[in-house]
Amino acid sequence: MLAAIGAPADLMEWAYRCGLEEIEHTRICFALAAGYGGRSHSVKPMPDLLLCGLDMEGDPVVTLATESLKDGCQLEEFNADVAFACEAVCKEPATRFVLEQIAREERGHAAFSWAVLEYLYERNPEKVRPAIETSLREIDSYRRPTAFSWEKKRLVEKADPELMLKHGRLPDEEWAKMWDARLIQTKTRLQAMLNEKRAA
Repeated sequence: MLAAIGAPADLMEWAYRCGLEEIEHTRICFALAAGYGGRSHSVKPMPDLLLCGLDMEGDPVVTLATESLKDGCQLEEFNADVAFACEAVCKEPATRFVLEQIAREERGHAAFSWAVLEYLYERNPEKVRPAIETSLREIDSYRRPTAFSWEKKRLVEKADPELMLKHGRLPDEEWAKMWDARLIQTKTRLQAMLNEKRAA
């Protein structure tokens, strides 16, 4: 989509690097899972991905701004927050190494999303400002990622909390606190962006 709107080469290259890093995150997480579970894992089909993108309706600038804000500025920052917090309590060297890498690179992905949003706003303020204002009104209703899936809830509840921490697994209550804190930071930064452009 960046190419479709004529984004500069540096953003295109940055997007490519982020994509490669996400693939690497998948590989190293599967490797960790194999080490813990004693069997290999691989990516399963994700047919829902076919439901968007190729036949996208609406203005691509608005769509890209909204998705960058939601999935990047908020979610990638949160992912980095969680990974850094998990790394801080993790005592298992291999897992801690993976968490540090993911935390650092997810923070970079968030920086990329903010850069995309800034670029779009500079180029198309009349389209992007309303998109940001709408997102600010809706951001508190964004669905929060959880520390474990619903079907794993009972299994996780039976686990030793100290061992979970040792291996870098924080309870969902901590995830909720970090999500709320990140929402505040995201909203503050977005409002500052709007105020700065309005003053200019």
